[in-house]
Amino acid sequence: MEKTVLKKSYIGRLFEIDKGNIKDFEFLPAHRRLRDSQVNKILKALKGGNHFESQIVVNQRGKKMRIIDGGHRLTAISLFLKEFPEKRIEVNLAIYENLNEDEELDIFGIWNRGINQSPDDYLNLRKADIPIIKLLEDDFPCKVTIYSPKEGVKFKTFIAAYLGALLLQKPNSYDSSIDKIIEKAKELTHKDHKFLKLFMEGFINIFGMPGKKNPFSSYTLLTALMRVYYDNIYEQGETYFWEKVRSEIYPNPIIRQYSLSGASRSLIEPCLNEMLTALNKGKRSKPFILRRKFNSPGQQIYK
Repeated sequence: MEKTVLKKSYIGRLFEIDKGNIKDFEFLPAHRRLRDSQVNKILKALKGGNHFESQIVVNQRGKKMRIIDGGHRLTAISLFLKEFPEKRIEVNLAIYENLNEDEELDIFGIWNRGINQSPDDYLNLRKADIPIIKLLEDDFPCKVTIYSPKEGVKFKTFIAAYLGALLLQKPNSYDSSIDKIIEKAKELTHKDHKFLKLFMEGFINIFGMPGKKNPFSSYTLLTALMRVYYDNIYEQGETYFWEKVRSEIYPNPIIRQYSLSGASRSLIEPCLNEMLTALNKGKRSKPFILRRKFNSPGQQIYK
């Protein structure tokens, strides 16, 4: 069935932006992150007397014009007018009227066809449809952000690791495509939040706060450790599991080396196997394992 939003039209209009009306523009709540380098590039061009011809796409609601596409340009213009308040900048607006939020997303997609959009921007525009994001933002031992943080974990990496364990996919074939992550992440609930919170509390207690300077929060190690945790925590118990991680994984130089090899999917399985070998050293009963069947008993931690 064809979406009605595709039939919506806009009005093209030349518009002069000045210090008095710049406040009439506002960003969408889920606007993609602005890159300082791009804003500064446009600002430099404006100061040099240059301009841009591409349209700024807005949704007019009452007196406010919500920016669908053109955030870098509007931000640069705002900075320019703060420095040169007597100036005016003429822009070409594509004005839609009274779109709802779903229609705004669709219009953004139409105007950006053929233009590379980062997976993080794509996810950020859809975060309102993913309840687990709000749960993690409100109550979690560390920051979980859509864009790569200096301290904390990136949502896409963290949730992809969890979904790979939850769906019991082969370690070297986790589907980390952004569409699949969004599709499955929408289904996550308070139970998943509880599980992830317990995992991160144990992680921080052993390895410290995750972030760019913490090798154990690298893509390979975090994904492997999440799978080991998911597949074994019910049988081993929280206390014993993390005691073994502290004594056998934390000081292991071979495991640490995997953090230096970049975000390679092919390294997840050998890293995971190395973790299992270390954890099973001297263990005679209830070995740490990698599950291969659906409906892992690990899910019973929720009960």
